[in-house]
Amino acid sequence: MSEQKVYVDKYHFLEWRFANDDDVEFIGEQVIEQLKSNGKYSTDIYQLLLLNTNYIPMHCITNWDSLILPRIDMEEEELPIDEDRFEFIFDEDNESEQ
Repeated sequence: MSEQKVYVDKYHFLEWRFANDDDVEFIGEQVIEQLKSNGKYSTDIYQLLLLNTNYIPMHCITNWDSLILPRIDMEEEELPIDEDRFEFIFDEDNESEQ
């Protein structure tokens, strides 16, 4: 199966993953450490995704119905981020492709 583009609603993803105050504080610390170690002034949401979860739930994916998925992904209603079969594109990136 070739790589499929998976469009992620950034707002729903961030709301789902960082819903409580402890998570928000933790992500803030991670961003600060990442910026210090990279010597950069910014980071991207994909890096935060890789550092903070290993899957994206169905309700955060805007094109869930059009993806060709194995039964296990459909049953779990989530997609693993650490596999080459998906390219995750966040909503702001999606707008530039249209």
